[in-house]
Amino acid sequence: MLSPGMHIEILGPRDLDALLDLENRVRGCLAHNYFLRDRSPDEWANILDSPDYAVYGIFDGKKMIASATIHFPNGIDKRDISEFQPVPDTELAIFQAVMVDNDYRGRGFMKILQDMRQGAAIKRKRGKIICKISTTNLGSWKNTINYGFHCVKVAPDKTGVDKM
Repeated sequence: MLSPGMHIEILGPRDLDALLDLENRVRGCLAHNYFLRDRSPDEWANILDSPDYAVYGIFDGKKMIASATIHFPNGIDKRDISEFQPVPDTELAIFQAVMVDNDYRGRGFMKILQDMRQGAAIKRKRGKIICKISTTNLGSWKNTINYGFHCVKVAPDKTGVDKM
């Protein structure tokens, strides 16, 4: 449940600076940088402007305190999880990039953002959802498994870090 003064928005290009600010705050508090994929400002700008993505932001007043991204591949996703390579793009949604400001952790925002992304996947009739999480990111994988996901594989990604 959001506190008074907090709200959720679907982000767009106008929110790029706030999203980059959140990313910098979150990255500064992470135990490992590989918990969060490194994206350039141009990549974020393209994501925020693309119909193949939805990015949700939670704001406390005007300050973005959490966000989550969902990708709806349409022939442009290079899945590196072999179990999902045969899944048609029209059936797939990929949960990406959950960020919660360190000062706001433990308030259930990841669950709220999971619900938002799940609703977007249902709306687009995307019945198969995948995500990758670093095996040492205990909080994220615990929340994701508690949300109903299950692990199909643990293996290093292209950076050499084990992901599930």
